[in-house]
Amino acid sequence: MASINLGDVVYPFNPLATEAGAAITGEDYTLTPANGKNYVTMVPRAAPFFRQDVKIVNASTGVELVEDRDYTFGFLYNQFSQLLYKGLYGCITFHNLSAPVAIKLDYKTLGSPFVLDGAAYAQLVANIVNNPREIFWEQIVNPPATYPPLPHIHPADQTTDYLQYIDAMKVGQAVVINAIAQYMGALNDHKDQKGNLHGLTTADLVLEKVKNFPMASTLDLPGNNDQVYVSLLMAKKVYQYMFTGLPLVALDSAVVSELMTARATTTILSDLYDAALMNSDEQANFKQWQTYVGALIVKACKGTTTVITAPARNGIFARLLGQ
Repeated sequence: MASINLGDVVYPFNPLATEAGAAITGEDYTLTPANGKNYVTMVPRAAPFFRQDVKIVNASTGVELVEDRDYTFGFLYNQFSQLLYKGLYGCITFHNLSAPVAIKLDYKTLGSPFVLDGAAYAQLVANIVNNPREIFWEQIVNPPATYPPLPHIHPADQTTDYLQYIDAMKVGQAVVINAIAQYMGALNDHKDQKGNLHGLTTADLVLEKVKNFPMASTLDLPGNNDQVYVSLLMAKKVYQYMFTGLPLVALDSAVVSELMTARATTTILSDLYDAALMNSDEQANFKQWQTYVGALIVKACKGTTTVITAPARNGIFARLLGQ
């Protein structure tokens, strides 16, 4: 026989074998064959149980037992098995036992109100010891007068207007699908359009003080246009126009940076010349730099492709400027 625990536990109704509170793990039993028999029939404490979720392990070796070789199920719960399309049983018979064996049992119970209380369970186990017959569970346990509600199937031909209901649902589904398609089409068309589709103003964007002015160009420098914005590059051109006397055409030339660098050099040399700090060779070099700057201005204004080479820096740079 198997050692039993008569404690009562209330399990949730579990017709689909999905309730976490109806899963039993590691239930301990010791199987002891008696009277020269080599088999033992035992009833799990929370029977009836689902066949597909049973796992039985030899507690000593850790080896999992195999159905139809080491054990078989009995007391088929016929009514509920047909309702749920799942095998529900009430007992397990272990075969080929020659000595007591400790096992650990995992299974899922059908739950309340089908699990026996302690007294009914003890009586059932005693009867199995005396007469281990293979009969239906409902012949052993009186089923409740009413079953809890179950997920179930109604054949269409056994319902009223069911097919018409399905047809109406399909029509409604088509309407919804068509409406969604039209909405998505309109949304994609709107997404692909360009321009101010919503007629927004700068006030709508809290930018009412920001004017929609263009960027200033070189042609704006001689005038007093107060309807343009100035970039950093144009600010440099404003300075070059106002303080260096460069004409507009030169300001847009590719050599304007080279010209400004050369003019800075001639400015330094002019100051040194005026201070009478140059010797005769350095004065001659200064004249070369002035000629070089003039040639760059001509190139900048006329856009010629003539290559103009800068003069060498004579000794005054090293002598006085440390370069």
